[in-house]
Amino acid sequence: MKCLLLALLIGLSLQSFSQENFNTVNNKAYYLQKSKTQKTIGWVVLGAGTSLIAAGLITGSGKSDDLGDVFAGGAYIVSGVVLDAVSIPFFVSASKNKKRADAAVAFRMQPMFQPKNNFAISQQPTLSVKIGF
Repeated sequence: MKCLLLALLIGLSLQSFSQENFNTVNNKAYYLQKSKTQKTIGWVVLGAGTSLIAAGLITGSGKSDDLGDVFAGGAYIVSGVVLDAVSIPFFVSASKNKKRADAAVAFRMQPMFQPKNNFAISQQPTLSVKIGF
């Protein structure tokens, strides 16, 4: 009974600490959807940052002599600039994923020089991979 329990616990621990098996093949549709999502997030964050900058300019340039409004406007402007800077990696990642979607695998005939018959050019079947990085 103890041996069976020990074997069961060892089997469970080996399974729980092993790596996951991922058999997913990322195709063109996956990378295009990922690019679209990242671009949408980038535009939303950029719009939010730009609107915070505008709100900060409006709040900070009021006719009031209250320094609280000036500091609040400055905080809005700084927050907007940070959000605008955060949107840049989303656009860069979207561009990279769009280029990955354009990667293609093709089977074609490649011209090749052969040293027989006075260096004649012959065709050889090849598998080509086009990666748009």
